[in-house]
Amino acid sequence: MSSGKKFYPTFSDSVWLLIRLLGLTFLFSIPLVVTYVILKETVGIENPFYNSFILLLSYTLPAYLVVRLGLKRIRKWSITDYRLSFRKLPWVMFALIQLTGLALIVLLDPIESLVPLPDFFADSYARMISPDIASFLTIVVAAPVLEEILFRGIILEGFLLNYPPRKAILLSAFLFGAVHFNPVQVVATFLIGIFLGWVYFRTRTLLPVIGLHLLNNLLSFIFFLRYGEQVITEGIPLSNQLWYWMLIGLAGILGAAGIWLIRQKSGNEVDPGISQKNEGLQADPPV
Repeated sequence: MSSGKKFYPTFSDSVWLLIRLLGLTFLFSIPLVVTYVILKETVGIENPFYNSFILLLSYTLPAYLVVRLGLKRIRKWSITDYRLSFRKLPWVMFALIQLTGLALIVLLDPIESLVPLPDFFADSYARMISPDIASFLTIVVAAPVLEEILFRGIILEGFLLNYPPRKAILLSAFLFGAVHFNPVQVVATFLIGIFLGWVYFRTRTLLPVIGLHLLNNLLSFIFFLRYGEQVITEGIPLSNQLWYWMLIGLAGILGAAGIWLIRQKSGNEVDPGISQKNEGLQADPPV
């Protein structure tokens, strides 16, 4: 890196990737929605499943294309033989990461409750989540896999090769939060994005971060089906506030202990072999 050349993606490269993602999502959504409206008006098709299926297609296709583009750019401009890492961890470490992540997610609940959620976003989420397979696949399967590949396997991987680890993790978490738009998710996803980025940095595998992301979305999906929009606007109802704050305290203790254990049991350096694979590195990749 002494030549001043950069690995792909840098921060600006990543912003352009996300702009492409938003643009493709918009472009894919238009014909799908128009087709559904035409069928609804002409044939009389009106079923929540079709809304969920449109969401599945308009989310997964653009995300998949942007992931492919990001990987292609990495292999062209940075590391010619780069492969996403799905290396398995010992089950104890994997379980420790999941439990620690869940504790931190619980710990974020009071912070999220301080941020008001506009009615527009609450209504959007209510329409997004339905008790059908298409909605489940979008929220619980596609989102965790594609977002972790994009934000950790592509964006954070590039940042770790361009910036100091702390800066790389914070920048990737910032983009992870910003792309979710609504004020509640921006705060929560930024903070949990720091943990996900740190875990990826320590383990250099996508499996634990995909697992935690999937677990979080699965619980959100289940709670929404159980409590409806109340989960979005007010959180999960608790009969006893004392128990709630006891749970928050316990989550804080478990989260801190889990982070300490992960730090003790995982490596603390980026794999030197990765940072040395720069034979195909070129300057100034296009956006």
